[in-house]
Amino acid sequence: MIAVAKQELKSPADKRYGYAFGCEGTVSLKDAMEALGKVSRATIDRRLEKGLLRKGKDGGRVVICAKSLRNYLHSLES
Repeated sequence: MIAVAKQELKSPADKRYGYAFGCEGTVSLKDAMEALGKVSRATIDRRLEKGLLRKGKDGGRVVICAKSLRNYLHSLES
């Protein structure tokens, strides 16, 4: 499983949503693609559009909410 670092609430958006945009941490796009079986960026984008994953920004890079990734992976096991 992917190691997820806890983050402090820094930005106003973090405080607004109650998590350091990643709800229990964030995962890079590359790590999310690998966790889902080396899928493409387009596949990640489709999952985001369907609301199966959540994203945010860490500086200028897009990151995936670790909790949403874990929940999605768990739903695939069922």
